[in-house]
Formats: sequence, C-alpha cells, structure tokens
Amino acid sequence: MARLTRSREGVHRGGEVLALLAAGAILVGLVGRLCHAAPTSGAQSWPSAEHGPLTEAAWPTASAYQPAWLLARASQSTSTGRLAPIWRASSTAARVPEPTVLALLAAVDFDRCQRDLRRLTGMERLCAGSRCGTIGNRLTGGPGLELALDYFLEELGRLGYEPQIEAWQGRQVADRNVLVRKTGVVSPTEEVFVVAHVDGVGSCPGPVCPAADDNGSGAVATLELARVFAGTSFARSVVLLFTTGEEQGMVGAQAFIARRSREELRAIHGLINVDMLGYDGNGDNVVELYYGEHPPSVELAQRIRQAIETYVPALRPRPDPGCG
Repeated sequence: MARLTRSREGVHRGGEVLALLAAGAILVGLVGRLCHAAPTSGAQSWPSAEHGPLTEAAWPTASAYQPAWLLARASQSTSTGRLAPIWRASSTAARVPEPTVLALLAAVDFDRCQRDLRRLTGMERLCAGSRCGTIGNRLTGGPGLELALDYFLEELGRLGYEPQIEAWQGRQVADRNVLVRKTGVVSPTEEVFVVAHVDGVGSCPGPVCPAADDNGSGAVATLELARVFAGTSFARSVVLLFTTGEEQGMVGAQAFIARRSREELRAIHGLINVDMLGYDGNGDNVVELYYGEHPPSVELAQRIRQAIETYVPALRPRPDPGCG
C-alpha cells in the first residue's frame, strides 16, 4: 500500500495518506478511544504523572493538562534515532482492522492527491473560481499561496463544510488561516485537530520553489482527509486547520492560538501536525512520529503507531520524543 509515485520534489508516498487517515479515524473516536488530555494555554507545563490505559470513564477533568500532540513526518535520515519508551512498553500483538476505517481508507483517491500536489507545486495550472494560474511558490502573503488557499476554500465548500477564514497580521507579513469543523454527534465539545501548513519556503531566490514535501504533501493529505470524512459522522468533533506563515516561525498557528479563549483551548483533546510526508530520503519506509516526553502524547503516538501497523503494514512507524 505504500506505493511510490514521483512528484516535483522527491517522492509522494500514498501509504502516508493512508496512515494519516487511519490514525485520524481512530483519534476521533471511531473505535471508541482517544487520547484524553484536556489543554490549557501554551504556557502551562505538561503533566508528569504516568497514565495507564485510557477509557472514557477515566478521562481526567483537571485543567492542568494540555492536548496530546504529534508531529507526523516521513523519515529523511539514515539514523535509527532514539527508541521511545512506548516501543518497549506497548503490545506488539496484531489488531483486528475496523470495517468502518477500512471503508474510509478505500475512499482515498491517490490520483486526486497527486493532482492536487502537482497543482500546488506548479506542475499543472490551478483554478479557483474564475481565476486560473500556475503557482511558482507559496510564499506567505504572496499570490501563489492566495490561489492555493482559494482552491482549498472552494473544495471544502463543495464538500459541504462551512470554511472559516481567519486573517492574521504579523510584524512583517500577513495572511490567513482556513479551518473547517465537523461537529461530533456524541461529544461535540471535545475536539481533535489535524493541522497542516499550506505555505512553502521562507524565501524564494528564483521564479520556482515547489515546496512539494514541505508542506505540499501534508496539505493535500489533510485536504483528502476532509474529502473522505465529509460523509461520515464521528463521536467527537474534528477540526482541520490549514495554516500559513509556518516558514516565518509558525506565525499563523500562533495567531490561531492567541485568539482562542481558555475554554476553547481546553476543548482540544488531541492534535496531529502533518508535516513533510512526501519524501523518503533513504527509502526505508519509516514514518517518524514526534511526540515529546509527556504521557498524553506518548499514548497518542502509541495509538497511531498501532493504527499504522494495522492498516498500513508496509510503513514502519518510528515514535520519537524529539521534535524533528
């Protein structure tokens, strides 16, 4: 399932999209489990106590927690990295695939992902509404990124979502974030985020800077997630956030957090940051899961590792407490 297809910048691995989708389906409660840490503001410390197996009845209500987070990224080095504790502590027993998750995975259209990636990287013309053009780069604040975001907005609206646009202003650059929310039918106030930045490169010395891997790959994977999730109901709410200004220091993401109230931040129970899925630098089929050394995110990484092993066995998940 981890088939390889060429893109303008390295290799886009279809299996990475499957891994993201399987992980996302599990996270939003399709199989009844979700890493449970309730967040506060970014200034709070991570909980230090160890947590056992998580069940809905055991979810803590204390406000001292932050959301579990994870950075998913394709391996680009030959180093085996640090083995995470969860590799030793978690069970290696095979899990029985969920039929509903398998149906979601079957709906992933790799050709559509590739077409989106070619359009975002200037290999094909991109049209949004009555405007068409060839994207030379996706610099924050530039016309290429503006066209890309317009296309995302059009696609999300066509799928039945109600996209929200949040303009932000930094010290030296301004742009907008786009998000959609799929309200949960059981616990709508509990949110699971999937985040990908659509901008690419901090500067472009020439006319063309494709940025297919960083982060065209993550952006199109998250857009495909929106398509596949469009007709499915989940227990918890799903928020898909497309940010800009990442290459200038995550300015768009910081702006998103800054305008949220304490209560809104507490609603975020888990987050996957989808970054650089498209290039396997050494061909080892490893997908790196950076999670930090705090229990809620360790649990999140463990569950996603299990999802990848169950649904995309051709990939080799490698949890890592580092931050890439």
